[in-house]
Amino acid sequence: MQGSLGYQLTVMFNVYYLYVWFLFEFFIFIYKGLHLPYPKSMIAGEIIVLFLLLFIDRMRLFMSSMGNKTERLGPLVGSVILGAIAMFGFAYFAFMQIYVLRLELVLTAIAIGLTGIGLFTTCLLYTSPSPRDS
Repeated sequence: MQGSLGYQLTVMFNVYYLYVWFLFEFFIFIYKGLHLPYPKSMIAGEIIVLFLLLFIDRMRLFMSSMGNKTERLGPLVGSVILGAIAMFGFAYFAFMQIYVLRLELVLTAIAIGLTGIGLFTTCLLYTSPSPRDS
């Protein structure tokens, strides 16, 4: 395994997009709470899930970056596991909420795509031979 600049750029772009997604999603929840007949207990639970998903995906990106920079397998495997969990979280926000707005669906679909690309490139990075191995 050898570190990759392209992979690191993908991770950094994903970090920035994660914060943009989180801010939009947070303000969308404020809009939903004010203008839609959203049950108060459900909106509180979904905001907790939003913060939990932010934490999980940020840890995934940190582990991806650390695994790429140190060229170690452990953090990359951890990032794949957290990535699978994050994909389920993003799928919840895209398809299983009480109200899903179009803007929310588009933003979350982009987040799912970026997470999928991250998982795919992590697997490619994991399986690529290192020049030191030959």
